[in-house]
Amino acid sequence: AAAMKAKAGFPELQVAADWSVKISTWPNPEQNGFEAMLKLWSRKKHPDGLLVSDDVVTKGVVQAAFHLGIRIPEDLLVVHHANSDSNIFYPVKMPKIEYDMDEIAAAAVGQLRLAVAKFKPTESDALKMIKPRLVEVTA
Repeated sequence: AAAMKAKAGFPELQVAADWSVKISTWPNPEQNGFEAMLKLWSRKKHPDGLLVSDDVVTKGVVQAAFHLGIRIPEDLLVVHHANSDSNIFYPVKMPKIEYDMDEIAAAAVGQLRLAVAKFKPTESDALKMIKPRLVEVTA
């Protein structure tokens, strides 16, 4: 549902319903990413780009892409979520979406303070939107 909402902001993008693949991070996120990529690429129609929500899952996706002979980013653009220096995982540079860790920590501390004070938060107190930022590929 969230992916479809996000897609609505980019009507020029074509997103096939069967391209959306839920990947579990348990018990082995890297292997799960590898297997999901093999499954995705076994279909007739292939996407031009992927958005992967976890850096370790992305490692498996990239390994599967190389196994299949897919060149990144020439054949497939991979954008991933990561707050780590993901270049240590991959021999290619990929754009990533990261979150401000100071903002996450501040939100977590705020939630902890609410819980400790036994304060019943309102919906606006309990929900905190942390805005990600896109980190572009650098050569």
